[in-house]
Amino acid sequence: MTIKRFLSQFLYGVFFLTMSANVHSMSDVLPPPAPVGGDGPSVSLPDAVPIPENLVMDTGLSPQDLANIDPATLSNIQSMAHPSNYKIEAGNMIIWAPNSNTLRVDQFPGLPGSQASQDAPITGIVNFKNFSTLADEAIEVRYLDYNGMLRNNSQDSTLIRVVGGEPSTFSGNFFSNGNVALSNPAGIIFEKGSNTTVRGLIATTAHITNEDFLRGSHTGRYNFTKGAQDGAIVNHGQINLVSGGFAALLGNTVRDDGVMLGQLSRVIVAGAESYVLSFDGDSLIGFEITSTRENKEGQPHKKPSVEHSGSIVNKGGLVLVTTKDAQKFVFEDSVNIKNIPQAASVEEKDGVITLKGTISVDGPQGGSIWAESSKDMILDHATLTANGTEQKGGNVTVLGPELRSFGSTLRADGKLGGGRVLFGGDFQGKNPNINNSKNTFLDNETVLSVNALENGNGGQFVIWANNLTQNGSTTESKGGANGGNGGPKNEISGKNDLFHRGKVNTLAPMGEHGTTLFDPANITVLIGGLAGLPQTYTTPLGGSSQIDPSTLVATLSNILLQATNDITITNGFTLGNGYTLTMSAGRNIILNDAIATQNANMTLTANAANAVFHGGRADTTAGSIQNPVGHALSSGTGLITLKVDSTVPGVNAAGYIDVGPISSSKGVTVNTAGQNVNLHGDITSTAGDINLTAGIGANIVAAAPLTLHTTDASNIVLNNALVGGGNDVTLATGTGGVVTLAGGASGVHNFPVTGSGGINIGGNISSSAAQTYDGPVTLTGTSNITFTTTTGGNINFNNNITGNSYNLTLSPSGTYFLNLTGAVTNINAFQTTGAGQNKLSGSISAVSQTFNNLILIGNLLLTTTGDLNFAAGVLGAHALTLDIGGNLLYPVGALAPYLFNGQSSLTIKNGSGFGTHDHPITINLGDASPFAPHPTVLFLGSTQGGFFQGNLNDNLGVNTQYAALLGTASGSFYVNNLLLPYPSPSQTSPVDKQQAGTINDTADKAVDAPDITSETTSDEEKQKKKLKLISAATPDLADAIISAAEASGSESSSAVSVSGDE
Repeated sequence: MTIKRFLSQFLYGVFFLTMSANVHSMSDVLPPPAPVGGDGPSVSLPDAVPIPENLVMDTGLSPQDLANIDPATLSNIQSMAHPSNYKIEAGNMIIWAPNSNTLRVDQFPGLPGSQASQDAPITGIVNFKNFSTLADEAIEVRYLDYNGMLRNNSQDSTLIRVVGGEPSTFSGNFFSNGNVALSNPAGIIFEKGSNTTVRGLIATTAHITNEDFLRGSHTGRYNFTKGAQDGAIVNHGQINLVSGGFAALLGNTVRDDGVMLGQLSRVIVAGAESYVLSFDGDSLIGFEITSTRENKEGQPHKKPSVEHSGSIVNKGGLVLVTTKDAQKFVFEDSVNIKNIPQAASVEEKDGVITLKGTISVDGPQGGSIWAESSKDMILDHATLTANGTEQKGGNVTVLGPELRSFGSTLRADGKLGGGRVLFGGDFQGKNPNINNSKNTFLDNETVLSVNALENGNGGQFVIWANNLTQNGSTTESKGGANGGNGGPKNEISGKNDLFHRGKVNTLAPMGEHGTTLFDPANITVLIGGLAGLPQTYTTPLGGSSQIDPSTLVATLSNILLQATNDITITNGFTLGNGYTLTMSAGRNIILNDAIATQNANMTLTANAANAVFHGGRADTTAGSIQNPVGHALSSGTGLITLKVDSTVPGVNAAGYIDVGPISSSKGVTVNTAGQNVNLHGDITSTAGDINLTAGIGANIVAAAPLTLHTTDASNIVLNNALVGGGNDVTLATGTGGVVTLAGGASGVHNFPVTGSGGINIGGNISSSAAQTYDGPVTLTGTSNITFTTTTGGNINFNNNITGNSYNLTLSPSGTYFLNLTGAVTNINAFQTTGAGQNKLSGSISAVSQTFNNLILIGNLLLTTTGDLNFAAGVLGAHALTLDIGGNLLYPVGALAPYLFNGQSSLTIKNGSGFGTHDHPITINLGDASPFAPHPTVLFLGSTQGGFFQGNLNDNLGVNTQYAALLGTASGSFYVNNLLLPYPSPSQTSPVDKQQAGTINDTADKAVDAPDITSETTSDEEKQKKKLKLISAATPDLADAIISAAEASGSESSSAVSVSGDE
């Protein structure tokens, strides 16, 4: 059986008991012990059985290893495992340290082959000189079968005596899958933070002999006698018991302020020195004190004492402590008045219990009062106090089917922290160990107080009813005057209905305000709410829960409104400065008026899972935040969050969010897991992001003209597509802010976007009017993106565009302009469409590019790894540079008068397809002024030559002095039919027959021009035809070429191959 499986048996409830008392006899509570004849059978110590070698396989130090090491060099655990520290008195046992932090006491049954001995309970005894753990150390007392597996025998037990004279202090973990009796007359301390997990535990200062312990394993009767020292049993830690187990903290002095957890278990906390524990099999059935401490001559008698202020969680089991002087009151049908202090009185009339007077368990640490009745109960000007004069306040619990309080005071204040006051039930009525009231009523003279007086946090007050709570009381959970926070988890609720007009104060002058929960089925905030709260109790009122807005405004606390179904704000309110507002509805939040906090967070959650599962609304309609008119929300320096929780299958669906005007200085978050986010007004955040998210496949809808604005470096994030509804939408951040349009936008009218820190766009943008992007644009996602204006308006990019490696299309409508300045990079295909002008400057880098009506408004560099296509001529008196990896494409004959017209210079670095004899590239470059200097304006560096025709510095004809070849140039280049010379002999010859022919033929094909070098024409005819073309344009050049041909004796010489052959 693994340790994990062993621990899985734990089930916990809650039961709180605080007392300080003496223990004398418990036979009136536990069943009588099983009769034992005489002292029982005589038991001798068994012979040791060899330990199987295969059972200890972990890497560690065996007893033999430790015996050869100086104990002074060992860790605390290893020193305990040293043979000099212990003596095994009985049992088949090995003590060893698998590592420096773990001590194991392993015990085994008899030899294999004897099933009876294998199944019999294991019993062992060992004496230790010292037996303690540090915080990071562990002790494991394990009962193993012969195969090394953990046993599950509820009667396996070990007596561990500590005889060194020092107390045992356990700060780490203690584990056993059986029962362990720890006996140390010097005392046993379980420190805070320690964790003990056992089936059964006895921690005692008393002594038991070997014979009595072994005999008890057979008879079920264990006789403990007084120990040799006056040690104490102290529990500050946590003790966990397996279901049905037991724990006994027994000594002359017992202090327990820790936690014990178990189910169907027996727990004893008692002051006693000599006693008998009786078991029936594995069940603790009897505890009898045989004597208290005997007087020693010359020494005063020390009265046994118990101080218990911890928590015992033992659902369905028995917690056994003395009830003498304990302040726990259980009012049954026959009221037990003898345990109630004389200052208080209890009356019964007409089946109703009335508690009057004062009950106090004030002390250095506040005590506990538990007042519960099986009948209806009234507190009539009663005072119940559990104040802590030096430490924290204690606990006051008042329960009954129907509770009513008139002019009563319930206090658990504390100097160093508030305590706990429960009236009608625990938080949200979820404590299974408390019988919740059906209805509760508190008048306006009732006070519940759990304040921290000097230091520490306020405590917890809870007013609860399973049906209806009517509250007019004053409730306080304030932080300490010198430091500490207000109570974080207070509640005033009725599960079905709540009428609240009480006063709440959870302030903290030196810390954070506390929080108060209001949690009925529905909440309506309206003027006049709870106007009918009776000052004298009448029959419980029903109907919708109502709270007057003035009551919320007067609440000195962070407010949490939670409803199983709906929260409706009929009349708005503004909370005081610094108080947060949280609304959590299982279905809808309906805003029919404006609400505000002042410099504090506001959170509204519809379709809230915590609200749904608390009350369990029956319908499955989608939960939404409804604000169709657009009422305003504001929070000063607080964050505003609106959300609709995820769909809960089979329970409810996530709906939409209506967003009115919002103002915040810390940020705005809107998130629904279901439907649209509908924007009805501006959203402004002066210091924090605006983040909007609709459901999957849903949209962010602009239901009115609006602006989303941040004034600092905060961001604006739209995680879904924006649908404009024909409205102007403005998105603008302060310096350094980023705008994200994850789903693009459609249907907007004017659409200016400003994000100096960046504009991220993940979808198409379509507007009916102008689009303007002030800030570097980054395209995201895994698809092509198009920017379109449908009926009018320019598209303006005032900064760089970084693509997503997909296509980018810019398409202003009609004759409207595209204005683009900056660098465009990481684009597959870049395209502009429409009849309007494309006004560009900067640079564009894409696999391919297509332009329509390109106008340079500044210098422009176009870089492609593929083709560059001009659907119309290029205008603009700026420098144009083309770095083309493919062909230059343009419609032959359709560009009049020039393809490149007015540029101050044209540079072509690479590429091919630059004109043919019949269709040269037409150019009009440079400065036409007759007085200006005329620099070079045409720079050619393509790899396959080209043909150019037109003006260079307003000179037509012989103007090659204004053109130059670049170092990347290759092939033959003609400007106005003049061959450009190469500046360096190392470069490709301009009359290289093979290259010139190839390049010009390729150019012809690229522009679909007639091919004058058709294969059906002889070489001689080709040469003659080309010479004729040259002669017509430049007779002098033609004569020179013919003369050169005649001199060489061949017309096909390279000197006249000006148009190239294939």
